[in-house]
Amino acid sequence: MPRRSEPTAEQDQLILGHALRALRKRAGMTQEQVAEKLGVDPTFVGRLERGQRGAHWRTIRRILAAVDASAGDFAAEIDAAERLTRS
Repeated sequence: MPRRSEPTAEQDQLILGHALRALRKRAGMTQEQVAEKLGVDPTFVGRLERGQRGAHWRTIRRILAAVDASAGDFAAEIDAAERLTRS
């Protein structure tokens, strides 16, 4: 069975962004609403979702709380985003 290659840092950021966007949309929230809950500029949320920047685990946990999602929800969305990037 061929070994799967490790994603690049850029691919990791895209996967993260896809997962966070999916969770935000599932919560029925806009980027502006999430940004307001986090106390950050909406461009921060947009750049995360577009894969233009990464995030520390603490930031991800804050986003999950803002969109009322669990770590399990996040893991499921990461899996889905990884499948999309591989296809």
